[in-house]
Amino acid sequence: MKKLLALTASLLLVASFATPAQSAGAKYKVYQKTLSAFSSTATTLTSQQKAQVKAAVEANPDAEKFVCTGIRYYSQPMSINIMVRKRAKAACEYAKELNPNLSTWYQNKPTQARSYAGKVLLTVKSPEVARASLRDLDQPNAVCEIQETENRFFGAKGFPFESLLPATGEVDIAIVPIDFSNAVGSGNPGAMFADDVKNLVEWAPFASGGNMNYDVDLVSTSWIRAPRGAEWYTHYEGGKSPVPNLQTRAEALQELISVADDNYDFTDTEFVYFVFPYQAEQQFGTAIYINYKVRVETKDGSVELTAYGEMGGYHNQSSWSRSRIWEHLVHEILHYQGFIGHGPVNGGNWNIMENQFGASAMTSGWESFLAGWLSEKQVLCVEAEDIGSAMDLELTSLDAGGTEAEIAIVKMSEAEVVVIELRRSGKYSSFKGAFSSSDRQTSMPENPGYTAYRVTPNLPNYRDDKADQAEVEARNWWGYLRDNGNAWISSSVTHKGLKLTKIDATTLRVSYSPEAGISSSSLDLVSREPENNAFCGCCGCFPGADLH
Repeated sequence: MKKLLALTASLLLVASFATPAQSAGAKYKVYQKTLSAFSSTATTLTSQQKAQVKAAVEANPDAEKFVCTGIRYYSQPMSINIMVRKRAKAACEYAKELNPNLSTWYQNKPTQARSYAGKVLLTVKSPEVARASLRDLDQPNAVCEIQETENRFFGAKGFPFESLLPATGEVDIAIVPIDFSNAVGSGNPGAMFADDVKNLVEWAPFASGGNMNYDVDLVSTSWIRAPRGAEWYTHYEGGKSPVPNLQTRAEALQELISVADDNYDFTDTEFVYFVFPYQAEQQFGTAIYINYKVRVETKDGSVELTAYGEMGGYHNQSSWSRSRIWEHLVHEILHYQGFIGHGPVNGGNWNIMENQFGASAMTSGWESFLAGWLSEKQVLCVEAEDIGSAMDLELTSLDAGGTEAEIAIVKMSEAEVVVIELRRSGKYSSFKGAFSSSDRQTSMPENPGYTAYRVTPNLPNYRDDKADQAEVEARNWWGYLRDNGNAWISSSVTHKGLKLTKIDATTLRVSYSPEAGISSSSLDLVSREPENNAFCGCCGCFPGADLH
């Protein structure tokens, strides 16, 4: 807040209600918030302003004084006092409505800071209360390992963790650029993909806390010509080609491995990532998808591996740049490494498995926990029934990566947990201004703060990229607890008696009342009847899915 405002308003306000007896006794803290601008001569609160007042009330449950100050520019006529005072009165009356026990006071003050003229400043005084830390309730990680006993398919939603490729240790990757006589590659792969190889190698230990590494090789610095046209290498049953396959997926893979064999020794390779020209995907539906281990023959002997190749050129008619591939490769190989992804909201900006081209290349806290990437000290596991009075939570941001990242897991029952993460822009996250229609959010701040999502591993995985994502998220096995539509907590969220209230940028207040069953998610508002599956892709079969 600007110094001038603080001098002309804040200090005066604090002084106006601090009595000598109070100052000599307990310690107090002051919370201040300027409401968003009023329009013209309006004296009633907008929905946004009400939300801001509500946030101030909820962030200060022990408040002794709630002061609302209408601000007038010092050179404006005194008649403006009446208008800004009415605005202040409206703010305080709404605060009193939310918490009848509040002691409120409204007033008006002049300022020389023109940008604050006409606004209302909230100043809240509360005694310093020493609250217990949620960390005092920490349990071993095993307590929060919810078992997945039904609706299991490719990847894992709960424990035990299962994957086609290992999620820890070293994973060997070969990147193979392939073009065709009827879809010629452009650019120089050696120059285009050098940074991708470097990024892949650096990303793996950062995101996994040192538990996993990628050994990555670019098989050729130039395009390798396939023996047949692009139409011979397709995945029709996955909805990625307009016509049935001209050969089996295994036969197509063998042909491409054979043509690349002179350039590389595939003996230790576990995952082959093919890069095709956009024209091949767009016109012919070229795609390689081997989500099982297949044995191929090479000059160096028989090798068992998996493979993936396409960037949505046919199904999405997408022209994503083929000169930057590392995020897409990570997204796809993580499916093979057990990450179901596409949540807590598909197409969002919170992790690389929601959206390979989103605001963050980190993985979700829950899937990192499943994969064994988070140690005991990085996971705060708490049982909801152990939470008595309100307790405070402070975490290190998930985006800090390495061994510093932390998450909190609140075990609601044997079937469900709520995962809490602190999100801030970092090495692999850049949230400022990010927007996702799938996430139903406003433009994101640079440091969104705390998020929370429910996880129920035994519910089915549900995905429909063409449907309203609010309904999809509610039907799925995991989804965000939303605050005014956003996934980050600016005021508070609730779920089955668990309440999470923002105190400041790094502190969340956690309370639990088992009799309060209201949830910030809309889980109970939708049908869970099965639907006809229209798409089978990297991570199972879903109605109408077209992201990867």
